[in-house]
Amino acid sequence: MRSNLLFYFGVAINAITLFVTISSVFTMFAPLQNLDGSFRSSIMSNGMTPLGRLMTWFIPLSLIVLMALAFWLRSKGKLLAANILVCIPALPMLAGIAIWGGLAMLFILFGK
Repeated sequence: MRSNLLFYFGVAINAITLFVTISSVFTMFAPLQNLDGSFRSSIMSNGMTPLGRLMTWFIPLSLIVLMALAFWLRSKGKLLAANILVCIPALPMLAGIAIWGGLAMLFILFGK
């Protein structure tokens, strides 16, 4: 039971990461807006390096592959391997969310 909970917690954190990375893919093709409200003819990805554009596509695809592989391992009965595979990318994101949330709470409570 505890192992299943850990698996679904890791999948939830990975889903949050996946939604964030997919939104960055969509913003690559959004037109840039000038200060007066008009749109430029260029898009945001024109200023990125080729490696940056490649990584913007690679990160969500790799997360999808990792999550699919983890679900496959879980269906085969190898829950420990599935938990390890899911938690490897989820733990850094969880640390980032905790730091971001902790700093937000500090600024709310003690900010002037």
